[in-house]
Amino acid sequence: MGDYGGMVKPSTGPGRSSGSGRRNGTPPLGRHPQRVPTQAKSAARLKLEKFSRRPLHFLKRLPRLILPVVMGILLLAGLLLPSQFAGLLLLLVAAFLGWLLALSWPAVIGSSRAIRLLVVVVVTFAALWRLAGYG
Repeated sequence: MGDYGGMVKPSTGPGRSSGSGRRNGTPPLGRHPQRVPTQAKSAARLKLEKFSRRPLHFLKRLPRLILPVVMGILLLAGLLLPSQFAGLLLLLVAAFLGWLLALSWPAVIGSSRAIRLLVVVVVTFAALWRLAGYG
């Protein structure tokens, strides 16, 4: 019966193998885990992180669906409302996404950075387009 001295091999559960690579019960990080760089942080980075602590704690305490629903409503209202006020709503969405991008920048790999930056640029462009009265 194998190397278990006559005992049955312990089950690892459904969908798991005994060589899953986990240590100390920590969950896996995915196929391509990202490492946060250990470089020294600039003064601007430290200031951003200090400024962001309270808002992040507030957002963490909200129910999970509140933030995506509010952002979705602001985005749809900004795209569908006929007034220039809609551009301000889009600027709020772009500012929030830009803030999250700045906070996550060191922990995100290049291709993800590019996609996130593109989204912020597109929403900002749409906001400025609406504020100029073209939309």
